[in-house]
Amino acid sequence: ARPLNAALPVAVSVVASVTDDGVPKPRAARRGGPPRALLRVAWLQFRGPVGGRVSFSPGASPVENGKAETMATFTMPGQYSLLGIAMDGGASSTATVTVNAGARQ
Repeated sequence: ARPLNAALPVAVSVVASVTDDGVPKPRAARRGGPPRALLRVAWLQFRGPVGGRVSFSPGASPVENGKAETMATFTMPGQYSLLGIAMDGGASSTATVTVNAGARQ
């Protein structure tokens, strides 16, 4: 993926496209609702400038219609690598994205 540019202190939306292999099967529905999927994406800061931190809201996103989204907020300018970990209770997969925080738009 190509790097994203984000001007501080604005948060940037990070979206992961995720597909499920169907194993394990979704949890049973509660009170007549649709089955609940186990598939989620956890978000982590993998790399960044010394002293730089990223906060994610939410820290773990449910996958809806093949996508998981979070808002990432950066404490200082610099280049950050963000890690998304897709988990379904049986297997996991990872992907990274680079964000240039404080870059001119």
